[in-house]
Amino acid sequence: MDILLYEDEHVVDLYPITLTRAAFAIPVGGITLYEMLRRTFPEAKISYRVRDLVRAHTQRQFPNRDVDESTALQVNARAVPSLANMRRISGEEDGLELISYPHETIIWHKRICPENFDHFKSDGAYQEIEKGVYVGKNVTIHAPVAFDCSPGPVIIEDETEIFPFSCIEGPVLIGKQCKIMSHSTIHDRVHIGDVCKIRGEVTESVVMPFSNKQHYGFLGNAFVGEWVNLGAGTCNSDLKNTYGDISVKMGNTKIETGEQFLGCVIGDFSKTAINTSIFTGKSIGVNSFLYGIVDEDIPSFVNHMKYLGGKSCVFYLEKAIDTQRRMFARRNKTQESDDIEILRRIFDLTATERDSFLEAYKNR
Repeated sequence: MDILLYEDEHVVDLYPITLTRAAFAIPVGGITLYEMLRRTFPEAKISYRVRDLVRAHTQRQFPNRDVDESTALQVNARAVPSLANMRRISGEEDGLELISYPHETIIWHKRICPENFDHFKSDGAYQEIEKGVYVGKNVTIHAPVAFDCSPGPVIIEDETEIFPFSCIEGPVLIGKQCKIMSHSTIHDRVHIGDVCKIRGEVTESVVMPFSNKQHYGFLGNAFVGEWVNLGAGTCNSDLKNTYGDISVKMGNTKIETGEQFLGCVIGDFSKTAINTSIFTGKSIGVNSFLYGIVDEDIPSFVNHMKYLGGKSCVFYLEKAIDTQRRMFARRNKTQESDDIEILRRIFDLTATERDSFLEAYKNR
């Protein structure tokens, strides 16, 4: 069977997450759609059509096989990477469940990760070191570490290190070469990507690779992109004081999520200063820098300091390029020309939204 993944016109509704990646490259329930298809249909050739904006990055990460598009099974790139959708693609059921908005990555992650994690642990790639705790190669666990696997498994990938006095309650998936620092609490449907440093409390969240939350603070019901750094004491809210359902904004449209617990979405390369507080349901764009209290959505490439007596302003492109280069060097990664080019294109693409936001900010 040949599979063609395609992005439709609604992929822009997943900004800021899809500003820097194809829709099928979003990890939900511990896995991307591309990886789930490859895992479920190992003999299939997988091809894709994506926007020019993300083509170079996508081709660097995902093989694009040649297929006959007239006969290939066409799958929307926004399809949820769930076992139920894999059964639908196999022809056992009709229709596909799709991700429509950024906050839905969090909702779908919470729904499907227990079943997905149970599925992952059964493939024989891990050693069960105690009941419900599955580890890859060269995993280091510095006792004492408390595991509670009664709600679901804890899966720890290769070369990850867990430091003492941490508590991990499944279902949890921790990627390769991570460091879970001392006195951390990670619980209830969490996926941490490769090469992350985590400390403090994390619950019901996705943290993508190369992102750091190295200090104390709370992260809950959140989606955090790649190369994000959360400064010491950064916390986000995932519950309103009224205990009511949380709404989000898409432009000028208010969307009722029906969720009582919902945190934030943070785009790639964004950073928070110490003691930053992010309100429920907020969206942070690509390469924005946050200070103080964040009680509204922040576009890409913005220095935001609403309540600190400063002035929110543009985070200029050349500074973003320099920051990315230094950040990559800390992880022994070379900044390529297409890394710079995608920053340039996102900066231009988001200019109208950013200018409108900053103009309104000046008039407050």
